[in-house]
Amino acid sequence: MHEGCRAVDFAEADPPGHRRGIAGPRGPAVFSGGKAGLVALTGPTGGYIAGFVIAALFAGFARDRGWTRSLSGAVAAALIATALVFPTGLWQLGNVIGWDKPVLALGLTPFIFGGIFKSLIAGFGAWALARRSV
Repeated sequence: MHEGCRAVDFAEADPPGHRRGIAGPRGPAVFSGGKAGLVALTGPTGGYIAGFVIAALFAGFARDRGWTRSLSGAVAAALIATALVFPTGLWQLGNVIGWDKPVLALGLTPFIFGGIFKSLIAGFGAWALARRSV
């Protein structure tokens, strides 16, 4: 659903920091299933898209503050950025499918292992990029 882009999101947010523009919601059909615009943001996965924006802003903030200069800082930033995707995603999912459904089992549990694994890769990649630019 949303985890496939996590490492790429972090790596793309890294070089220019948090000042990079975000164009998905108003641009061409770049979301899953060829959706674009507000339709993509109001469905069950729209909250995750909003979470990606928050995560990308945090990743850029962490990079600008020097977190990526150490491996532990870069991995911590990647793990935090990944975790920031879920609150808005779960909130939107619960509002769309109903809170009587197993929201955590559908929108969080299946992505924990992958999120941690991809965060480790993203953190290592951000740290390696920061070492190259010194």
